[in-house]
Amino acid sequence: MRARRKEIEDIVSGGLATNGLAAAGWFRIEPGDLPSDTHASFAGAPALLVGNRGGAMWRAFSAASGHGDGRETPLDRWTARVMGETGARLHLPHAMLFPFGATLWPFQRWARRAMGIGPSPLGILIHPQFGLWHALRAAIVFPGVDIKPPRLEPVAHPCERCDDKPCLSACPVGAFDAQGFAVAACREYLRRSDRDPDCMDRGCAARAACPIGREWRYDEDQVRFHMESFGG
Repeated sequence: MRARRKEIEDIVSGGLATNGLAAAGWFRIEPGDLPSDTHASFAGAPALLVGNRGGAMWRAFSAASGHGDGRETPLDRWTARVMGETGARLHLPHAMLFPFGATLWPFQRWARRAMGIGPSPLGILIHPQFGLWHALRAAIVFPGVDIKPPRLEPVAHPCERCDDKPCLSACPVGAFDAQGFAVAACREYLRRSDRDPDCMDRGCAARAACPIGREWRYDEDQVRFHMESFGG
């Protein structure tokens, strides 16, 4: 089955824009991306990555009925609903994949393939425009549909131009270094009664120290939501 990439992008964008989400790029699913044989039909299929930039998604999510309902994983549930509504507009075979749930899909690998971006010293993928203030929310895979992903143009890595690396010295417990991210040390600090309240209320100091894309920084309510989810 043949389909035009632009037509799909227009349909998807129409369903996502009002929810602060956006198509982030095309890629092809490779056999090594599949976590089990149960998804063998996805091998070689084209897929469209979906994500958020800045605070637009948060404003849509926080106004939705599921926000603050006291149930677990409200953002995941909202994302699945929005993507389901968007998928209903597509008259093509497709499947929705998410970076949450029982199946672990390689979204970081897909982002490199679809967007050409790479990791920052913090391990978070950094975008030359949005900096560290973006995230991946879903991928729409089109098994059996003939769509050729566009040729990806080279993307300059902003960290290569950053000599000071302020992100590596901003954390109050030194959770980031050349060896990676000390997750346990960070979470332990967040649970301490004597921690810096800004870590929870204003977000990760290391992330905020990055000079790239500061105008896309998340609102404080969004930052606090993510920090509380991470800190447990």
